[in-house]
Amino acid sequence: MGMMARGMAGVLASAVLGLQASPAGAQGWIRLPSGELGYQTDYTSTGMFSCTAYFVTRGACQVNGSSVTLSNGGNSLTLTYHGYNTTVVASNQTTRTPIGWLEKSYTGSGPFIFPATATPAAYYLRFWITIQTIAPLAAMGTWNGGYMMYNNNLHPINCCDGATTDFTLPVTAPPPPATYGGLAFYRFSNPAFSLDNAPMYFDASVSVTPEPATLVLMATGLAGTLAAVRRRRKR
Repeated sequence: MGMMARGMAGVLASAVLGLQASPAGAQGWIRLPSGELGYQTDYTSTGMFSCTAYFVTRGACQVNGSSVTLSNGGNSLTLTYHGYNTTVVASNQTTRTPIGWLEKSYTGSGPFIFPATATPAAYYLRFWITIQTIAPLAAMGTWNGGYMMYNNNLHPINCCDGATTDFTLPVTAPPPPATYGGLAFYRFSNPAFSLDNAPMYFDASVSVTPEPATLVLMATGLAGTLAAVRRRRKR
């Protein structure tokens, strides 16, 4: 029995070591050249505009799904969001990933002047970008931003009405002993606006984050280490 138990323990230990060495048992996880685990997932992004209530003195603002048209004096500007459909590989090292871009289209014969607002500095446009992961786990998060009118130009605003600009999407369980609990999108770029035909590109930081329990264990272990150091110093 003792030999059988030792044999079973050896097989179990080999299985655990094999699982630690290879993420094949966990969907979405791959081993990066650095040896770190990386979470690979497909994602898409969609955009949505909303006009504010400040267009009361001159001009108009009209929303049509992922595009918005500003018109004034026979001239108009249409902004259309184009989301990316691509793949991201995220690790505990922060990287940047593309999110989407805005196309600008003008009509009319004269220079475009933004519709006038009731206040000099008005929250001009609200703008949301929603990111959806498709495989291996379906999840969704939304970045909330917009543009403010100041000195007849649009200035980016990264957050409004208390909405968060960061979000974490759940991931499939990684192979032990790793305990990453989410795929984080944060530090979204919101490009400054310019009256030209140049596209405006959006990107964001991305990384995998440990589960809260892991952070607690890390903090507990650090506290224990510091306490041991203090005891040794006292001796």
